[in-house]
Amino acid sequence: MKLDFAKSSMEGDIFVIPVGDPAYAAKVGPELRIPLNKDKTAIFNWAARYGVQGTYKNASFYTHFFNLMQIEKRVYLFLAESLFESVDEKCIHFFRAYHDVRQNGLCASNIETLRPFFPNIIEGLDEMIKSVVNSFARPNLTLEKIKRLKEKTNDLYMVKHQLNSFLRNIIGPENTIDNLKDKILIIGLTAHATSDIKPTPVSAETPMFFGHANIMNSFMTNKFLRHADVAYNRMIMFSVAMFSFAILNLMHPGKALVISIFSSAAYFYFAFFMFCKSGVFIVLLPIVTILMANFFAVNLFFYFYEEREKKFVREAFSHYLSPNAMEEILSDPDNLKLRGEVRDLTVLFSDIRSFTTFSENHTPEQVVAMLNEYLDYMTEIIFKYKGTLDKYVGDEIMAVYGAPSRVLQTDHCARALFTSIEMMDVLHELQKKWISEKKQPVDIGIGFNSGAMIVGNMGSKKHFDYTVIGDNVNLGARVEALTRNYNNHIIFTEFCVDYLKDLCTFKFLDTIKVKGKNKPVSIYEPLELTEKGREEMMKFGPQIKV
Repeated sequence: MKLDFAKSSMEGDIFVIPVGDPAYAAKVGPELRIPLNKDKTAIFNWAARYGVQGTYKNASFYTHFFNLMQIEKRVYLFLAESLFESVDEKCIHFFRAYHDVRQNGLCASNIETLRPFFPNIIEGLDEMIKSVVNSFARPNLTLEKIKRLKEKTNDLYMVKHQLNSFLRNIIGPENTIDNLKDKILIIGLTAHATSDIKPTPVSAETPMFFGHANIMNSFMTNKFLRHADVAYNRMIMFSVAMFSFAILNLMHPGKALVISIFSSAAYFYFAFFMFCKSGVFIVLLPIVTILMANFFAVNLFFYFYEEREKKFVREAFSHYLSPNAMEEILSDPDNLKLRGEVRDLTVLFSDIRSFTTFSENHTPEQVVAMLNEYLDYMTEIIFKYKGTLDKYVGDEIMAVYGAPSRVLQTDHCARALFTSIEMMDVLHELQKKWISEKKQPVDIGIGFNSGAMIVGNMGSKKHFDYTVIGDNVNLGARVEALTRNYNNHIIFTEFCVDYLKDLCTFKFLDTIKVKGKNKPVSIYEPLELTEKGREEMMKFGPQIKV
């Protein structure tokens, strides 16, 4: 590599080392540029795990050196024993070459001298093995002789194996010595019993000398790791903070959570791509923290802001809207739009009888006090059975069951029945109270009808009411007025019978002809709740006390 450290220099946070080797300079450039941290340390990449094929070549010292020395001893002894019996010129040349190896180490000349001897040596060894094996066939062998033959056979096979290993690793074309030529050799401990095995980013157990190999790899490829500039990281954090806050402000919390998680994952892969491509660490954890913090901040802001708005609307309109209608608006502000839909509902009308006469015989203050007390109890009963107060028309009350809730009320007619019965029970208590206070009591009539009605916000763009309209609404108002004619308090139509037949007993009153209906309509009066009706009514709670 010929790195010229004498001419190295610093360029800001970059340590510059000139490259003197032309071949190496052609590969990595005329100089190595190593980025340094503020404490003047450098970050090197772990290019591979220890022991992975195709990365760094590992050579076991025991296998290739210590074991070869043992092989060399055995081979030397065998050659000495086998060649000593017939000393000739070839034998003398072998011992001279071997002596040269022992004194000066292997080199090209003595390897070439040794190589011709080995085929003949191995051939002679095979002859000896064959002779020993044939000896097992001799008769009258004692156990001691058989034992010695086995030992000699094992020794011969071991020597043959060692000779082949010596030929392959020491003087063969793929020998270890030649393979190490012109290589950078790093020697270190790899046994688990040693203290030089530590965890690294790529493996739980890595020999620490392997770190030097990775450092050398960085030098040979001129690829080093570095942290992104502080100004660059701050610019990324500021951009992500502003952009994510602006985007999350426009989203529903569920979508905002998905986008935040997806953005965090996308940024993680972007940072990983930058690291793999250019070796630059860009800020990671603060970005994920910013995205999650923005998500929670935006949602907390909207939660408290919307709750404050809902509280304002609830307080401002609680005197004008039923709780059902108000909750419907708060849960979905789009319901404030002028629109309607056809739904099967029950409408209830209640009216004070002879209220005009009552008003003429009392002062305005007395009329208002009585009316407010009466309406207060009646409205509370309507809300108890989840009805929607449509409107007050003087002394008349109009309530709807089954709207505006998005959850379908299949028992809307039963709720109207229970409301009517409890209205009369509470009215009787009020009448007793008024008589005890020496006040004139009032009486009421109640009528309700079920069927298809148009329900929704109706009116002008600036002022509208949530109400119901249709023939079935008019029919409900009509049957309420008929309570005076039949001298009773509650009337419902034939369209309610299927809803109420299991909840109460009732009697037929009459058949009436009403506008908008081609056929006459039968009307009924409820008499008494059945056992099932009483159980269903009790599910809404005890009767309101006066």
